[in-house]
Amino acid sequence: MHDLELLRAGVCVAGLDGRVDEPELAVIATLVERVGVGRASLKAMIELSCSDKNLYKSQLRLAQPSPSAALEFLVKVAKADGHLTEDERVIITHFGDKMRLTPAEVDTIIDAP
Repeated sequence: MHDLELLRAGVCVAGLDGRVDEPELAVIATLVERVGVGRASLKAMIELSCSDKNLYKSQLRLAQPSPSAALEFLVKVAKADGHLTEDERVIITHFGDKMRLTPAEVDTIIDAP
């Protein structure tokens, strides 16, 4: 269940700019396979994430077993297309706060190479 929550958040981050690119799909592919999400369900998640800019507010409802690792995954998704936008940074910071990471921890994870 935690992986599904993280997958949904990852798709949300990936679709923030209105599209999900191949590099972003490659990052989330391991979770897609592990969770067992079918093609139609993934497509629906992607379409929703691309059209609903407030979707992130309802994501990550379950506590993650490793908040730092979860946030690192979301940052990896956001950076997969070659850059981290300000909107992506805001949403990732929101997720970090939701997972009870300190602002300093969030910044360190976001700014890691």
